[in-house]
Amino acid sequence: MHIGRNVSKLRDLKGLKQDEFAQLLGISQQAVSRLENKLENKKEIDDDMLHKIAEKLDVTLEGIKQFSPDRLSTLLIREENMFMSTNYICIR
Repeated sequence: MHIGRNVSKLRDLKGLKQDEFAQLLGISQQAVSRLENKLENKKEIDDDMLHKIAEKLDVTLEGIKQFSPDRLSTLLIREENMFMSTNYICIR
């Protein structure tokens, strides 16, 4: 599992550049780059930051961990405080 790569792909799907995403998270663009390129598993990142990332990407933590472009139908989407499995991705 490569959480950083999944965050990068989800950020791209959301149409956010690294610097825009960094601003939403309250961190530097360099920190986002390090996170996306080096983060192998959730033990390498603070739980609060991981929750914040999931919130800003409108996905669950499981959605980040399980994301696969080949398996979009299994992505868990966070929608209005309810969690559901869908057959499509809904990017706000």
